[in-house]
Amino acid sequence: MTMGIQSFPVELLTEIFQQAQTHDTTFATQDQVEGNAQVALDVSRVCHSWRFAALGFPALWVYIPWCGYPAGRLELLSEQIQRSKGWPLVCFLALPRATHIWFRLRNIVANHLPTARQLTILECDEAYFSMILRGNSPNLRSLSIQTSSRFNIAPQQAQLGFEVYSFDVLKHVCIDGIGIMSISPIVKKAEVVSAATMPLPVHTILLPSSSSLSSLTIGPDVHVKNILPGSLPVLLPALRELDTVTHPRVSHWITAPHLQSLQLRVDMPQNLKYFVSNLLPTWAANPLTEVEHLGIKLAPLGRQVHGCPSFGRLFSAFPSVRYMRWEVHSPTEAVLHWARRLDAWDAVGSDARRWPNLQSITMNNEEMYSQLLEVLSVWRKCRLAVINFPESIEA
Repeated sequence: MTMGIQSFPVELLTEIFQQAQTHDTTFATQDQVEGNAQVALDVSRVCHSWRFAALGFPALWVYIPWCGYPAGRLELLSEQIQRSKGWPLVCFLALPRATHIWFRLRNIVANHLPTARQLTILECDEAYFSMILRGNSPNLRSLSIQTSSRFNIAPQQAQLGFEVYSFDVLKHVCIDGIGIMSISPIVKKAEVVSAATMPLPVHTILLPSSSSLSSLTIGPDVHVKNILPGSLPVLLPALRELDTVTHPRVSHWITAPHLQSLQLRVDMPQNLKYFVSNLLPTWAANPLTEVEHLGIKLAPLGRQVHGCPSFGRLFSAFPSVRYMRWEVHSPTEAVLHWARRLDAWDAVGSDARRWPNLQSITMNNEEMYSQLLEVLSVWRKCRLAVINFPESIEA
């Protein structure tokens, strides 16, 4: 006899519900949160037994989206949160422009902030961010704030207005558009920090998290401030991954003796040249010997810069590279110059080649790939798995 869907045992139903959703432990996307919330609603409407199982499974209801919905959906949002029964929430909120929705949504968020595990807010404003700073967030592990309003809450304002919450379990922080002094309380124990648009006083902000910070991403509009002549770089002993634009003096700001992966994004033609030139007194003088993964992504270059980077300093700064990744939009002389320097002897009279541990080079551009093969020596090609991956790159 065929068993109808109404007869499925609760244990099987909850397993089906769990598998129907997609889960991310760091930052859930808008599609994930909206999709998972819709799954919860859909399975609860199949039949009475499925609704009974869904309402008795709090983990099904932890995904809370708000992305341009009408005011009438606020009641449903509150009901979904109630069904989660205190389980850690995953929230993705695009703040509304309508004032009456803005206030009601803020009240809902404030009331349930203690149960939030992941919180993403698009177009966050000062009022919402202040609410987060002073709120009780014992479960908050991931926080992503994006805004185009470019506001900043000075430390003295925060101290006069409210007591800032201690974010002891917050590990993943992504900030775009908020003044860095505002976020200093929330990065003190962070393991992963991504900063896109802000002034960055590295000694003030990175030092408190220096013992825990394992991954750092520095965006194209981050600029460093308050670096006094002769200041020592910030020591980040736990840093394993660094993804950064090639600001000429990034190697003067931080040192990471246990760095394993470095991704460089070249947003202006001359910056790669200046970045490599500035390696000499810092990383080239004190090589980062644990870096095995090195990637360089070149943005579309409107013009070629006269002269190529002195890649010898790049080889000296990261002598143990095993995996090299290039991403280019069109063939560029910089890649060919790097390949020629790669096969040059390390020093006159020396039999040591640069990057002897290099195992693979990945290249996304077909034409650049062909030119690279022509330039590499036979000795190098025999020891490499040169990989061509024809993938598109975002402009």
